[in-house]
Amino acid sequence: MASRIGFNPQDRFMVAQNDILVVITNRGDVFGAAVVNQVLQPVFQFDGAKIGFNTQDRFMVSLSFSDTLLVITDDGSVFGAAVDLPSQTILPVVQFTGARIGFNAQDRFMVAMDATHTLLVITSAGNVFGADVDVVAHTI
Repeated sequence: MASRIGFNPQDRFMVAQNDILVVITNRGDVFGAAVVNQVLQPVFQFDGAKIGFNTQDRFMVSLSFSDTLLVITDDGSVFGAAVDLPSQTILPVVQFTGARIGFNAQDRFMVAMDATHTLLVITSAGNVFGADVDVVAHTI
């Protein structure tokens, strides 16, 4: 039987971290499955911190350039956790300082642009706004 991911009712967010599909449940558990030659490999659970489980958590993005998961809350606060892919571990979650993003009612999507280290929010009207991310300093 082929591997499957992201089909459970408790699955809340899905992102790609390099060649790994990552699903985050509503309890903050994190699961992954590598994609090799367009074939989904067996699903595994990450150890470590939980992320993305609070009811106010609105968006989840992956910063592949730094192996980091970011969760953006409905008030625009940003929290992040580094992902240690070799050990399949989510490191402790830290709050980022600086600008808030993705908090307006019309904000519909959030994506990360790895090449420019930028978070982009897309509104329901199609407007795009961005903020730079510094994962070392934990700032937006």
